[in-house]
Amino acid sequence: MGDWVKVTAVPADVDLGDLSRYLYQQRIAHRVTEEVGRQVIWVERREDAEPLQQLLRRFIAGDIVIEVNPSAAPALPAAPPWARLARSWQQLPLTLSLMVLSICGALLVELDGTLGWLYFLTYEAPRVVQQGELWRLVTPIFLHFGIFHIVFNSLWLWVLGQKLESFMGPWRLLGFIILTAVVSNTCQYLWSRPVTFGGMSGVIYGFIGYIWLRQRLAPVSQLALPSGYIGFMLFWLVLCMSGVVTWVAQVGIANAAHFSGLLVGVIAGTWSARRQASQS
Repeated sequence: MGDWVKVTAVPADVDLGDLSRYLYQQRIAHRVTEEVGRQVIWVERREDAEPLQQLLRRFIAGDIVIEVNPSAAPALPAAPPWARLARSWQQLPLTLSLMVLSICGALLVELDGTLGWLYFLTYEAPRVVQQGELWRLVTPIFLHFGIFHIVFNSLWLWVLGQKLESFMGPWRLLGFIILTAVVSNTCQYLWSRPVTFGGMSGVIYGFIGYIWLRQRLAPVSQLALPSGYIGFMLFWLVLCMSGVVTWVAQVGIANAAHFSGLLVGVIAGTWSARRQASQS
């Protein structure tokens, strides 16, 4: 969490939505992550920690009710673009890093059609085993083929990644991403070899699966999504697997990566929810 200050941890079933909105209105920079089935609250400024601890104790005890009136929220001065970018990078370093690496991968695909440098980022099982080139298990997630591919995946990476990074923290999320990437890339290689493939979609479907099952079994406010988001992505998965997208757009779809990534997310989300229930 860098220089952020840990305030306290509260049970996962405590709804911190109104409190979080109130803190934003008071210009208190904060984050909520999950550790061992509990919600951990962090603040950016050390001087905010003690007052927030007192506020939380009264809030959880039911001594106060926080009512958030959007129309009464103080008007915040617009920060310059560089300041907003710096703040976003500080709060969501992993999500933004993945987006930058994906854009670089898309540019590499466009500029290196002869598979020069690109070759070293593709999934080649013999080289993984014989030469120990373990990065190949993960790096295909950064390769994107065409503008629609990179834009579609970047949008979903931003929408879902920021929620999961705030909930899990960057290091736990990184472990989940690596696991999902290895499984989805391996499944896609076994299904379609020797075709070159890539994209963040397998990881994104891992995000979808995790949030879907976690919210069904043990919902938390940080992972709340409009129901249509999950429904659309499941519909898109079925549509791609039906062959319609490939027939219309004349492009290959990494269906094995999508489905296996979703399965990893479903298992991880179920395990997370049941671990929380066992600790309650």
